[in-house]
Amino acid sequence: ELFVPQKDKVDLLITDIVMPGMSGHALAQKCSALRGTLRVLYLSGYTRDSLLSQRTFDEGTEFIQKPFTRQGIADHIERILGS
Repeated sequence: ELFVPQKDKVDLLITDIVMPGMSGHALAQKCSALRGTLRVLYLSGYTRDSLLSQRTFDEGTEFIQKPFTRQGIADHIERILGS
């Protein structure tokens, strides 16, 4: 796993919700188990409402819908990390 040797240097995991082999949620759970303070930003082409209705994640989950701009994701990252 690429995350394990770098876990103390990672503050934010950015992952798609739907991926081959493992969901973004499963990846976030595995990484968060190794670094409890890890924050997660999910990406998806699906809308927030459709993901909430499918119970893919909870209301407070950090999420940005694709397509997004560089400024849009930068704003999300800045807000999440508080810098």
